[in-house]
Amino acid sequence: MTWRSRHLAWRRNWWAIAALAVFTAAMLALMGSDVVVPYTSSDSLAVQTRRDAAAKRAARAAAESPGRDVDNPIAPFDVARVHEITITMAPNQYEAMIGDYQRDGVKSWHPATVVIDRVQIDRVGIRLKGNSTLIGLRYSGPESPPAPGIAATLGTLTADEPNKMPFLLRFDQFVPNQRYHGVNEMALRTAGGFGGDATQLTELVANILTKESGQPYLRAATTVMSFNGSPEGFYLLIEHPDDYWAQRMVPGRREPALYKAIVGASFHYVGDDPALYEKVFNQQAESRSIGPRPMIRFLEFVERSSDSAFTQQLPDRLDVEGFARYLAFHNLVHDPDSFAGTGNNYYFIYDPGTKRMSIASWDQNLAFGRLGFGGGQYRPYYEDGSGFPSFVRNIPGFEELVPGGAIGEENILVKRFLETPKFRALYEQTYRDLFDQLLASRRADELLLELAPTIRAATTSRGLLEPTQFDGELDRDRTFLTERAAYLRTLPPVGG
Repeated sequence: MTWRSRHLAWRRNWWAIAALAVFTAAMLALMGSDVVVPYTSSDSLAVQTRRDAAAKRAARAAAESPGRDVDNPIAPFDVARVHEITITMAPNQYEAMIGDYQRDGVKSWHPATVVIDRVQIDRVGIRLKGNSTLIGLRYSGPESPPAPGIAATLGTLTADEPNKMPFLLRFDQFVPNQRYHGVNEMALRTAGGFGGDATQLTELVANILTKESGQPYLRAATTVMSFNGSPEGFYLLIEHPDDYWAQRMVPGRREPALYKAIVGASFHYVGDDPALYEKVFNQQAESRSIGPRPMIRFLEFVERSSDSAFTQQLPDRLDVEGFARYLAFHNLVHDPDSFAGTGNNYYFIYDPGTKRMSIASWDQNLAFGRLGFGGGQYRPYYEDGSGFPSFVRNIPGFEELVPGGAIGEENILVKRFLETPKFRALYEQTYRDLFDQLLASRRADELLLELAPTIRAATTSRGLLEPTQFDGELDRDRTFLTERAAYLRTLPPVGG
């Protein structure tokens, strides 16, 4: 091939190469350890959850007295302020936490003292949380396994940068019944990276809109955090789904069960043996009286029911109004890294009183088109067949990027729901209503403008963000919302 022909080939195909690069980075960000970290099944999320539950039972048995609900005049999820957190952990505990992860990929729990808005809570359980953010840390230790190719170039986080690490706080891990403002688990989510918003406004606003749209929601606020005297880092402090959160979402006499999707899981019934679902979903709630059977039976119904049975019985098994709100919401705000697209980042809550499932969101930092394709003109799921536009799915090498995974596959529940006339009508009416409530009314833009000044002042005065960077991120989200609303007015079910 001559230089001229190579040059012409590049000019014809530059979009595919660029899209492939964006998609590769997005996949590594989305799938994190499930793709680039060679965990064995013994270190799976399900096994870790069982290990955590056993540790908590042991702590309860050994405790001399129960903990208390620690109060604070400052509400932890007050969005009108940027909160302040300091964490102190014994050096040997910190070294063990980092070493466990670098050596085995295990996110082990360790006790620490946590001060939130000047109120101290002792013996709080802390562990690392996250996947792609921790890649650099995973492979930078003396006992780390060999780094798997390109993954080693995507993260530079090291053990001496705890102010850049994501963490999960569990108040009753070592002190039974200890809470903070009635909350047991809180996640500290880092800002920016892989398309994320360094201002934290995207995920914060998405969570507020989730609540306002009538869905199960997570309370969140921004915070600065210092760990063992480190410089401050900027985080989103967010309620983490657990038993107590599920009980708040589904109040009743019996505790609900909570099921979280494993990254890249295929939403299919594969048999009655719970062991077959270790890479499909994980039961998060520690109450094992219900177990995994409701989720397995739900998958079986979705997979095997006749069309007439699906139409007639689905409302008895699923909160169909809530499911329609979930799908419409994620399509409206262009968050394909969800059940409405990639099949990621969701929980199902089983209510033993009604014997129905409801769906809940998690990890909305890539809303407002931040996954990296489509922009304001991203087409809703049902119009394009999956969470990824066809031009991305058709790039040579797409299958090799997701070996054996289900990222972006056509979801059977979404497909059947939207192909059933009465559920499609419900979806389209919900879509129009939420469009008017969130986008046409400019409610999302209003929230951005309402929250931005406090966060901007705190982050720029502390040197955590440059003013120009903050303003650029804010302008990007506001422009997206304007373009998104204009585009959707040209398409059904809003317009067209």
